[in-house]
Amino acid sequence: MTISDKENLIDRIVPLILSGRTRIASDIDGVIADWFRPFMEAANSHLGVNLDYEDAWSHNMAEVFNVSEARINELLEATGAMRNLRSLSCIDDALKSIELLRQHYLFSIITSRSDSHHQDTVAYLEEVSKGLDLHYGIGANNPYVEDHGRKSKEQIAEQIGAFCLIEDNPAEFIAWKSNIVVPLCFAQPWNASLSEEFPRLEWSDLLEIFLSREVLDALQRHA
Repeated sequence: MTISDKENLIDRIVPLILSGRTRIASDIDGVIADWFRPFMEAANSHLGVNLDYEDAWSHNMAEVFNVSEARINELLEATGAMRNLRSLSCIDDALKSIELLRQHYLFSIITSRSDSHHQDTVAYLEEVSKGLDLHYGIGANNPYVEDHGRKSKEQIAEQIGAFCLIEDNPAEFIAWKSNIVVPLCFAQPWNASLSEEFPRLEWSDLLEIFLSREVLDALQRHA
């Protein structure tokens, strides 16, 4: 994150907080939970290939492994990727960052996981940080989960009063329309090709923004 990136994001966030939007919203997988790494390792073994994590140029694993979406669904079952959700490792600095941020902000989770994984998702989040607010949306360009009439993550973020959505799926940013929720791109290999309009951020960068004097001052003034 450059100094200019930080200043631009702060300038966008401060008016939203002053307007009463004091909630941070975040995705789970690829932002908090390290789901993709163990899946890639298991898929490598099943497919007889040796792709590195950094080779994951697309959010759609069918494109990464050059197989059909049906084959990825088979691998999801064969590897147990969706049965081990409670045991996923957390992405570096996610736990401590969420705890720090919850001292100042409301914090919500918006995921496109299937409803069938609700119990595992709740159990996992209780280990991450007890009492997190959880919402289910439809992920942009996600062929692996039916929408069940869900709203988009962007719409949910607007409705719950979030001023930002931390997300790793590049399709969310390409389709973004809201002017009252700032999309924040969590850096992953599959979003490396996003335009400079969306700076790619780590948890340390997010803390710099959310705990900056300007943003905390806005939060205090609104309170």
